[in-house]
Amino acid sequence: MVIWRILKRAIVDFFKDDVLLLSAGLAFYSALSLAPLLMILLAVTGLISDNLAAALIDQIKALIGERAGQGLSLVISNARQQNIGSQIAGLGIVAVLLSATLVFAHLRSSMNRIWKVASKHSEIVIWLLSRLMALGLVLIIGA
Repeated sequence: MVIWRILKRAIVDFFKDDVLLLSAGLAFYSALSLAPLLMILLAVTGLISDNLAAALIDQIKALIGERAGQGLSLVISNARQQNIGSQIAGLGIVAVLLSATLVFAHLRSSMNRIWKVASKHSEIVIWLLSRLMALGLVLIIGA
């Protein structure tokens, strides 16, 4: 009986807190960080040898699948031929940091909403603090 009540409460709270909507937002912000990661990947492959780049592409193909890996391989080889990798590295890093801060800020906001944590600060202060905290987490995790 106790397990049934706990399960029922969990399901009710799951839908009441819009967890599906919050997780969709988190997935969206995570997907936004894929393009900047590709930009950084292009920069890295432009700096390393052909053999090492091929090995990196093979690892990525194993991770994302052969067909998607072939498309990525084509993009990387075209970028290497035009030597644009190093030109977009800075932009890619800035974009990754921005999208990663969005992911962490959304995660923090979602957890605060689910756990019903009220804020004591104004919206602007909350926004700045969450971005600074997210940037700090990104830098710590990425280091």
